[in-house]
Amino acid sequence: DIPELRNLVARARGMLTEGNDPSAMLKASVAHRSVDASTAQAAAASGTVMRWEGMRDAYLAWCKGHRSPDTHRGYRSALGAVPGSPLEADFKAIAGRPVTLITTHDLRLVRNSVLGRGNVDGKQVSNSNQARLSVAAMKAVFGWAVENSEITGLTQNPSTELKRAPMSSVSAYDEPDESEAPRALTLEELGMLVIGLEAARNHAARLAVLLQMMTGQRRMTIVRARRRAFLDHPTYGMIWKIGPDKSKKYRVLPLPDLAASAVRTAQAYGRSGNVWLFPQQRLRRKEDPGTGHMSERMLNEVMEELRAPGGPLESAPWAATHDLRRAFVTHMRPRATILGLGKDAVPMITRADEGREGLDETVYDQDPALPAKAMMLEEWDRLIKEGCARAEARLQRP
Repeated sequence: DIPELRNLVARARGMLTEGNDPSAMLKASVAHRSVDASTAQAAAASGTVMRWEGMRDAYLAWCKGHRSPDTHRGYRSALGAVPGSPLEADFKAIAGRPVTLITTHDLRLVRNSVLGRGNVDGKQVSNSNQARLSVAAMKAVFGWAVENSEITGLTQNPSTELKRAPMSSVSAYDEPDESEAPRALTLEELGMLVIGLEAARNHAARLAVLLQMMTGQRRMTIVRARRRAFLDHPTYGMIWKIGPDKSKKYRVLPLPDLAASAVRTAQAYGRSGNVWLFPQQRLRRKEDPGTGHMSERMLNEVMEELRAPGGPLESAPWAATHDLRRAFVTHMRPRATILGLGKDAVPMITRADEGREGLDETVYDQDPALPAKAMMLEEWDRLIKEGCARAEARLQRP
C-alpha cells in the first residue's frame, strides 16, 4: 500500500522533527499495516494512550471516590471488570486495545454479545436490562475519558452514537430466572436449608438468609432493611415497610410466622443503636466507623457453608442466594391460580417497582393489595413448613 507507506514515512519524519523516536511506531506498522493503528499501538506501549482495561480501571477508581457504592459496584459488573463473569467475555471485542482505536462498531459488538446470551430462537427472553446497563456504563466511562484526555489520551468519544439495547420481548410479569442453575430447589431441599440454618456459624447472616427465602426479595433489599421498617399490625402480625426507592415509591409486605420470627430474633440480637436490622460485621477500611449494614456477601458465605459436601444442601451444589428467590417464583406461580389470584400475584411480592408513589407511612396498612400479599406469603410459609417436615422425615430414615 504505497499511499499508506508514504503516510507512514511522513508521520515518522514529523516525529523526528518534534524530537520523538518513531521506531516503536515503525515496528508496530509491520504487524498492523496501518499508520493510525501503528501510532496508537506505539502510544499505548509508551503510556501516552491507555488501553481499554487501564482506562476502565482508572474510571472505576474515580467512580469509587465520587459516586455511591452501588453505582461503583454496578459499573464494575457492567463493564466486565469482575473476573470470571459472563460479561468479561462480552468485552473481548475491545480487550487490550488502545482506546483511540476503539470504534462505535466495536462497542456495538460488546452490546450485541450481551444480548446474544439472552436470545432464544430469535426471541430476546433475558439480558436486555443487562445490555442497557453495559451501554450506559460504556457511555459513562468514555465520556469521563474524553474529559480527562490528558490522562487517557482519548479525544473523541466512540460511544456517542451507540444506541441502547432494545427492551425484552418477554412480559415483565414473566419473571425470567436469575439463575443458571439446572433446576429450582425442591421443597424438601428448602426444608433442609431451614434445618441447616440452625447450625450456621454466622448467626445474623443466617437470619438474613431465612428472611430472604421467606419473602422472595433480593439480597440487597434484605441487608438494607431498617429496624424501624418492621411494625406490629393487628391483622397481619407484622408488616415490613420497604422503601422509599429512587422514585419515592414504597412497598409493604405482611410477614407470616417464619419471616416474622427471623425479624424478631434479629431485633433481639442486633445493636439497638444501629438503624439497620442486620448491622455491618466487618470494617471495609481502617477509618470505617462501622455503622453500615451487613454486606450482602455474608449471605453468600452462609449458602456456601450449607451446600458444601456433607452439608444440608449438598444435593444442590450450585445453590446461591438468588436461587431462594427463584424457588419462591417457581413454587408460588402455580399456587397463585389455586388461591384465586391473577398472574401479577408473584410479581406483587418480588418486583421492586410494585409500590405506590408517595405512599405515606401512616396509610401503609390501607394498601388494598395487603390481603392478597398475605395470602401468598402465608401459603409460602405453609409450603416451607411442609418442606421442613419432609426433610425431618428424610433425616430420620435409617
